Amino acid sequence: MRRVIAISVLFLMTALPVRAEADPPELFFFNPDWTTGNLNVLTEAVDHYIAENELDLRFQAFARYEDFKKQLHARRPAFVIVPAWVEDDDDLEVRLSRLAHPVRDGQRSYRKALMARSDIKSATELNGASIAAAAIGTGPRDPKSVLGHFGLSDSNAAIIPVPKDIDALLALSFGQVDAALVTLAQLEQLQKLNPNSTKNLHVLDFSPAVPFPSLASTEYADTDDIAALQQSLPKIDTSGSGRALLKVLGFDRFETVSTDSGANHLSKVIVSTLYVGSSR
Repeated sequence: MRRVIAISVLFLMTALPVRAEADPPELFFFNPDWTTGNLNVLTEAVDHYIAENELDLRFQAFARYEDFKKQLHARRPAFVIVPAWVEDDDDLEVRLSRLAHPVRDGQRSYRKALMARSDIKSATELNGASIAAAAIGTGPRDPKSVLGHFGLSDSNAAIIPVPKDIDALLALSFGQVDAALVTLAQLEQLQKLNPNSTKNLHVLDFSPAVPFPSLASTEYADTDDIAALQQSLPKIDTSGSGRALLKVLGFDRFETVSTDSGANHLSKVIVSTLYVGSSR
């Protein structure tokens, strides 16, 4: 009888599914102003850094903001890298706490250039014009709000939304729009690929400063995961994989933010997301 019971218990132990270990925390990335735009290259660089530093982390980059928002609630990532305008999106309702700011050339922000054909000498000549622009520091919902900086309004100029800065530049070079709002890094990239397409274009003005996307923890992150990631950031430029990742992102380093500081909490109950910026 005891033998039968023992065999029965052994059978149940082997038949029942084994409980899998908890999935590692995730890092989401979204940034429409990221110059390179090749998410496969970025993912490979991040995965190499994670493996070399033995971080318990999985990385996922998103090309579309809508996909990022959908997966934010479905998968509950512990960390995100997102643009500042995400703070104004009340639909996400996820608490974020900043962990680090990227820095390039001593700066934490960049500006976008208002480009036009060489025959247009100032932004005031763009009354009634069409301006191609991707999502910018003012957010994807209200791209027209940046027009006031250039002395324009949505009543006398039309914003033509495009997925990326390179699309805005191509539309301008082909004469499909009158102006484009882009990063200088994207302009330089197009100049290298096709110098003739940009020879008749010039910069009219620059936008207000746009903060680089921040690395933030979400309300789903635990303290051990946060501590492990923060400890790795100051050393990111000391390894080959870290330097390679910084180069892909277009940054020099990350400056960490004290988790004890009340200022690291975003001002609203909001959101996260990515578009890491190699923007200038």
